[in-house]
Amino acid sequence: MGRGDAVPRGVRIRRGVSGLVRLLRGGGRPPAPGLIVLMYHAIDDRRDHDQLALSRTLFRQQMGWLRELGYPVVPLQAGAAALGTGTLRSTVVALTFDDGYLSLYTEAFPILQEHGYPATAFLIGEVIERGGCATGMPERLGPAMEWRHAREMLRHGITFGSHSMTHRNLARLPLDQVRFEIGESKRMIEDRLSMAVTDFAYPYGSYGSFSEATTRIARECGFATVSTTVAGHNRRPGDVWRLRRLRISWTDGSRREIGKQCGGCYNWYALYQRLQGWWAGPRGRAGRLTAGKVIGAGRGR
Repeated sequence: MGRGDAVPRGVRIRRGVSGLVRLLRGGGRPPAPGLIVLMYHAIDDRRDHDQLALSRTLFRQQMGWLRELGYPVVPLQAGAAALGTGTLRSTVVALTFDDGYLSLYTEAFPILQEHGYPATAFLIGEVIERGGCATGMPERLGPAMEWRHAREMLRHGITFGSHSMTHRNLARLPLDQVRFEIGESKRMIEDRLSMAVTDFAYPYGSYGSFSEATTRIARECGFATVSTTVAGHNRRPGDVWRLRRLRISWTDGSRREIGKQCGGCYNWYALYQRLQGWWAGPRGRAGRLTAGKVIGAGRGR
């Protein structure tokens, strides 16, 4: 790898904790049947130092490791349907791609075809419609795909879900705007691709970016699954409304690391994410400090 590829300290800590979990459990296989959802962003050889990206070469290796480790790769819809009806009898993997970067089409799509793997890509309506980048969508990860790319992939086993219209934190928006972000993106993708859109993924997706109200609206808009970025496996039927996903990047550069991800050794990280969400929220210290600055500024006017 090129410059900037030193593994960040936080990643090294996570690896160490996950290794301890693996040791205490006596292996890397998940303890019970479930749906594992892997989350990718950009596939780009030039940007493999970014924790939202990985090289084409590594992506191809990871797809091979999944096969070697014995994890069946299934469509997200099929895995979630079995999970939701309580008929999932083994551990399966679903592949997802967020934001709709062009590299999904140019780099990942040919490799997925080589392996015969299905995948679901979550598109930001306004971005794919007009081009450019949305809020929180890193420009450094490359341009977005176009509808023509999506139509071609749709003919070859790639399905598409919604990632909202403009990629804003839905938990911070009025409910009428939430309904627009979720419902209008669904309508647009269905119209442009002539397909039923049943899967939604929250922008940002960790604690503090969704709520009971946003989940209710997604269900009312006709979605069958709702994905987060909270780490972990999915084992209960109700998980389809807050699917946990495991972010995969260049830091997962070995068969062992992919095995630990799929084996549930990183599921503990959801607790850390919950603490992060609390800290950044209005009841956490960071939230109180922010509120204090705003109040103080107001009083000074």
